[in-house]
Amino acid sequence: MENKSFQHQLFILYALAFAQVQLQIPPAYIVKNTTGCLNISISENVNENSSLWIMFNEVFLCNLTNFDNPDPSVDINANYKGRIQCSVTESYNKASICFTMGVKTSDAGIYDARLFKDSDEFITNNTLYVKDKPESPQNLSVICSDARNAALFWIPGSDRGAHQKFVVTYNIPNIRAQNNHTVWGNSLMISNLERRQYVFSLTAINAIGESKPVQARCTIKDLDEESCLLSRFFGSLFGLFLLISVGLFSFIVVAIKRKQIIIYKCK
Repeated sequence: MENKSFQHQLFILYALAFAQVQLQIPPAYIVKNTTGCLNISISENVNENSSLWIMFNEVFLCNLTNFDNPDPSVDINANYKGRIQCSVTESYNKASICFTMGVKTSDAGIYDARLFKDSDEFITNNTLYVKDKPESPQNLSVICSDARNAALFWIPGSDRGAHQKFVVTYNIPNIRAQNNHTVWGNSLMISNLERRQYVFSLTAINAIGESKPVQARCTIKDLDEESCLLSRFFGSLFGLFLLISVGLFSFIVVAIKRKQIIIYKCK
C-alpha cells in the first residue's frame, strides 16, 4: 500500500514537472551596426491569460499581451521605439526582439524573458554579444637580451565576440616594416636579431577588423663588442694596478736604500 502511494506521488511530481512552461533564449551574436534578432522559444502555446515581458539589464523593453487577438498588443519602452521590434509567431510559441536600426555596443548584455501565464511566472535569460573590432592589447613589454633575442609579453583586450589573433611587426626606426609574426597567445620570442634598435608593433585582429596597434622599443646590443669593451676596461685597470704596484715597489726600495745610507753616515 505504501509502495503504491509513493508511486502515485512520483507520478504527480513527474506530471507537474512536465506541466511547467520551458522558456529558452539561445545566446545571440550580432555584428555591430547590423540588424539582428534575439529569439525566445516557449515549450507550449501562450493564451489570452498570458503576457510576455522582455527585459534588458533589468530595464523594461517590451511587453506582449492579448494573445487571444490575431494581432497581440505590444508595448515598447519609449527610449527604444524605432530601434527595436518585439513580436510573437502565430502559433504563440516563439517570440523575438529585433534590432531594426543596427546593434550598438551598449546593446550587449543580459536579456530576460518573463512569461506570466494564469497565476504562474516563468523566467529565463541569456546574453547578446555584439561583435566588433577587438580592443587593443594592453601592457606590451619587450625585453631584449645580449643573445640577440627579444621577448614580448602583453595582456589581450576583449575580443568583442569574435576569436582574435595577434600580429607582431618589427622594424628599424624610420624604415618600412620588415617582418611579422602571427600569435594566438600572449607572448612571443624572436631570435637572431641584428644589433640595432627595433620598434615592435602589436595588433589584435578578428573577423570584424583589427585594433589600434600598440608599440614598444628595445635595442639589441652586440655581445662581442661588449665583451671587448669589458676586456679593455679590465685590462686598463690591471695596467693601472701594475703601474701603481711598480711605483710603490720602487718607492719602498728607494726609501730602504736612503735609510741604509743615513745609517752608514751616522757610523
